[in-house]
Amino acid sequence: MWRNRTRTWLVVLPLVALVAAGAAWVSRAPTPVSAAPAITGLKVSGNHLVNSAGQTVTLWGVNRSGGEYSCIPHGGNAAFNFFDGPVDDTATAAVASWAGVNAVRVPLNEDCWLAKPNVPAQFAGANYIAAVRTYVNTLHAHGLVAILDLHWTDGVYNQMLQACTSDPNPVQAVCQKPMPDAASAIPFWQGVANTFKGDLSTIFDLFNEPWPDFSQFGLGNGTAGWTCWRDGGTACGNILRDTSNNNIPAAGMQQMVNAVRGTGAANVIMLGGLAFSNDLTMWNQFKPTDSTGNLAASWHSYNFNTCSNMTCWQNTVAPVGAVSPVIAGEIGENDCAHGYIDGLMNFMDGIHQSYLGWAWNADFNCNSGPSLITAYDGTPTAFGAGFKSHVAIFAGPTPTPTNTPTGTPTPTPTRTPTPTPTATPTPTGTPTPTPTGGAVSATAVVASSSAFFNEEDVRLNTSSALTSLTITITIQRTTGISFSGQFNTVGGQINQANSSTASAVTYTFTLASGQRVGPGTFTFAAQTSGSGTVHPTAGDTFTVTSNAGNLSGHF
Repeated sequence: MWRNRTRTWLVVLPLVALVAAGAAWVSRAPTPVSAAPAITGLKVSGNHLVNSAGQTVTLWGVNRSGGEYSCIPHGGNAAFNFFDGPVDDTATAAVASWAGVNAVRVPLNEDCWLAKPNVPAQFAGANYIAAVRTYVNTLHAHGLVAILDLHWTDGVYNQMLQACTSDPNPVQAVCQKPMPDAASAIPFWQGVANTFKGDLSTIFDLFNEPWPDFSQFGLGNGTAGWTCWRDGGTACGNILRDTSNNNIPAAGMQQMVNAVRGTGAANVIMLGGLAFSNDLTMWNQFKPTDSTGNLAASWHSYNFNTCSNMTCWQNTVAPVGAVSPVIAGEIGENDCAHGYIDGLMNFMDGIHQSYLGWAWNADFNCNSGPSLITAYDGTPTAFGAGFKSHVAIFAGPTPTPTNTPTGTPTPTPTRTPTPTPTATPTPTGTPTPTPTGGAVSATAVVASSSAFFNEEDVRLNTSSALTSLTITITIQRTTGISFSGQFNTVGGQINQANSSTASAVTYTFTLASGQRVGPGTFTFAAQTSGSGTVHPTAGDTFTVTSNAGNLSGHF
């Protein structure tokens, strides 16, 4: 996410939409489970990652920034290194000490990997590659999946939007660009794939945050932008240029997927959407073809992004997560708090998808951009404390790790990582007594209650298949209360509707004709906005009507 070494945020106004006080989000905690699937032989199966034994794997992790900027001259940087801060066994053990964390995303620089002449020789080429390989081995030795991300690339772009105008050679990989350049990104991924193609505990994130979607480029966020994203080349126009204003062809996602697969590598590949990977609206439609089927969507979510509310998440992220794995490669907020990510993590838990916090860097300023830690021993910031306590819910048993030899490019993880939640999250509030009706039972939960936002959930458990189901939640129309949103964790077979009167807001969830709901636990959520007064929930009610039994209750 960070655009340059001086740690300032690139705030592009068309993308910024700060979360208002009443923003709607999911607010619930997942159920901890004790068995942890091994993270070996990762691949895609349906809309989840699975290991070599076919067990579902969900990733909860952190970003370790530095490999993208420490090795290259930029913005007056004179203190070169492979990474920014320690990445040795002790430092990595600190990451693994956060219960539940099982993955680390590592941003990289294409000029450093390819030994471009602008990079000091001691930090370029074989030396840089060896440092990355050593770090990946160290991560695996502590049971951590490695996600290698192409973060900084070559090419000059529209000067009005340029994040690295202070650099004397902005055409080089000294900051973030809107799309990767084909001339270097393709050999970069061929090299990375050849280095790690035997290591399926390493995932490839093809390009950090594509953003070929500004009016200056004439593409927008629609079909033209997504065509550029997938196909690159002429579809992207003159997004990238050299210092003489000559066009540099951009690499599309399909071209980079082909480059990786051409080496024989079957590693899982992540593909970030438009608008700094915050927009997944047409990801399903423009998803590249892949001979292995091992593609996952990469999504980034911060409190200042456009897609920063429950409605957007349900409309754009959930449909992708219904057919492919979604890995939120970066999540965070720029206030050193964790209110935004609390709701975001609960949403991702609800659709059983992965996420990683930005960033495990002790010298980042937590109040101007997300920093999880204050020291490399793992001491959390206030933001990090919220992330840490949440992912700890997923922690399984922690065997003593076995070190992997540094020179082995195909390491085998030895620490049993964390599990995937297999049921709808456990309520965070105090539930009312659970009514039962035949094979179904329900728990009413006030998942969130504040002066500006309220969410009340019906957690339905059924031990038999349902062929008919209607759930109604009725919220009293107290001062300032209005409809904010609704969602369910069953999926598209549930039709949702709402209505308002002077006395109540009613939420209805109905199973579509000819559809069924298998045994399991599911959430049906009613969300309301307030105007500064906390809503009393005791008079709010729900009913459940189904072929397996009927019941009712209150909050």
